[in-house]
Amino acid sequence: TTTKVTDAATIKAGGNYVLVAKYDGNYYAVKNEVAGKPAAVPVVVSGDTVSVSSGNLPVWTVAASGDGISLNDGTNYLAYSSSTNFKTSTSAEDFTLTANGDAFKVTSTASTSRGLAFQWNNGNYRFGAYATSNDGAEGYSFDIMFFKVSGTVTDTRQDLPTASGAIVDAIFGLQAGEKLSDLYKYEGDITLTGVVAGSTESWSDSYHNGNVNFKVKDSTGAEKIMQAYRLAAGTGLTADDVKNLTTGDTVTIKGSVVKNFNGTYEFEGCTLVSVTKGQVQLPALPTEKDDIVDAIFDLATGETLDMYYDYEDFTLSGTIVGETSWSDQHSNGELTIKIDGTEKELLAYRFVAGEIDVDTVKALTAGDKVTFKVESVKNYNGTHEMEYPVLTAVEKATPKDPDKVGDDTAVVAMTTMMVVAVAALAVLVINKKRMF
Repeated sequence: TTTKVTDAATIKAGGNYVLVAKYDGNYYAVKNEVAGKPAAVPVVVSGDTVSVSSGNLPVWTVAASGDGISLNDGTNYLAYSSSTNFKTSTSAEDFTLTANGDAFKVTSTASTSRGLAFQWNNGNYRFGAYATSNDGAEGYSFDIMFFKVSGTVTDTRQDLPTASGAIVDAIFGLQAGEKLSDLYKYEGDITLTGVVAGSTESWSDSYHNGNVNFKVKDSTGAEKIMQAYRLAAGTGLTADDVKNLTTGDTVTIKGSVVKNFNGTYEFEGCTLVSVTKGQVQLPALPTEKDDIVDAIFDLATGETLDMYYDYEDFTLSGTIVGETSWSDQHSNGELTIKIDGTEKELLAYRFVAGEIDVDTVKALTAGDKVTFKVESVKNYNGTHEMEYPVLTAVEKATPKDPDKVGDDTAVVAMTTMMVVAVAALAVLVINKKRMF
């Protein structure tokens, strides 16, 4: 059972607690992550009762520490790391509690301007060490409710299977938003071997990692697509080993965090253990537009065009449908086109302006015709999209002439009056004939 506690003195006395934030009518519990970034687990709160749809409630052991408390998840302590981030630590760190109604602001003594807070941004949610100056700002909740857990805290998770096929089964049994550690117990990293499908994308020289898709086999031998998200080079390997991954390479990848991220099954923050270069020769991408469009819309969820074809880039044109957006901060935008000669719609995800004037790009609207240089295409959860395409041409829709519209309206009105007049005259003539 759980009981909401509002007396800080009681909390400082220790015990096991679930820490919950409320935002926009929903509740999220704090869960420690191995990567050090506390996750937000959706929970249901009814009075004093906190429940979770799957897995265990994330429970923290609270102990008096200095003038405040320490937070331990049974394995590691929560500790301040850097701007916006916490980390896991083997050493206790102090947090102070400031009452605010039935909740508390939990502030790190390592950085008194940073507090434990829930943060929502563009559909993503997590907890972090956010600046307390953001208190009250849209998307932030610094109010943390403490629910004390009574009785014995037990771990109801299953032990993770050891066979790679059974591990893949477990991974692909996750629901959207679930992590493998929500349902299974395991220590350290999970290691899987598979075959690269596609090539390394979104490589960052600053962070020394990138993303790549690879195929693994479940217990029946069926192939499943996973993503190595933020894949870094392991011991004995270099950044070039990760950068140069391409279809057909056999890779062994390890990581501790595995999740279903909106339908994409991924290792998060993982390491390339080994790579054996493949000998797969992909066919060239067709040159005819209709064939390219067919290839794009044949992609299943999670698949990319370079899994099946060898190409550098190609162009596609279409008419804008719906709304467009542009971000000055990131110098990219989003819009959807109906591909010329088809009824198929394709998202231009984070497109860049190229040589086109930014003011022209900002003025794009439905009906305008645009052309893109395309390098990467994928099926993202059922949405087929060009990723980071370059805008190469714009043809504004021909505006309607208001005066012409007015003239046309007048002509139609006059024509209608003439038809009515003729009809009336005909009736009169007919009536006269009947009179004689």
